[in-house]
Amino acid sequence: MTILVQFTLRHTSENTAGIIRFFNEILPDTRTFDGNISAELYNKDRVDNALNLFEQWESPAHFDKYIGWRKSIGDFDRLGAMLTDAPVITVMSKEV
Repeated sequence: MTILVQFTLRHTSENTAGIIRFFNEILPDTRTFDGNISAELYNKDRVDNALNLFEQWESPAHFDKYIGWRKSIGDFDRLGAMLTDAPVITVMSKEV
């Protein structure tokens, strides 16, 4: 079952460039991780200081393995230090 994962990332305007650099650094590895179909970062609203990361995965198991790996190498901590709130993670499954 294919899933789409949306990360909503709220931050201060001072951290926008750093977060974009962070994702430019890590997304190439995300895109080649087993089970990843796509991973793209979008600017939600410059006034609101929120970015959205959309990742598509072949299955929830692939995504879970990926998240476990990112946590184990400290990337969640690195990102969290740049955010004003914990990321909001929404997982959607494709029904049709």
